[in-house]
Amino acid sequence: MRENSECPSISPDGTRVAYKKDRGGQDWGIAVLDLATGVEHELAEARSVDDQLEWLDDDTVLYGLPRRDEAGVTDVWALDLASGSTPTLFIPQAWSPSVLR
Repeated sequence: MRENSECPSISPDGTRVAYKKDRGGQDWGIAVLDLATGVEHELAEARSVDDQLEWLDDDTVLYGLPRRDEAGVTDVWALDLASGSTPTLFIPQAWSPSVLR
């Protein structure tokens, strides 16, 4: 699909693929590929995301992150695809989300 990318997840409407992208040194960012245009858009998540991405809906991805200040504790975060969006805590003390449709 793309170099330096892993864990693809197709959007519910089938038009995009989200995946984690190696930013170098095992620092993983989030990218979304528009399947119609082939344009890749990197999302605004500064933390390293080493989890399988999941789509909440056609415009929001979910992913797990460990807490920096509490060893062994993780949370699920949500990030809207819109430009200027910031990650929001979605489910505290959870990991690697799965959405039932």
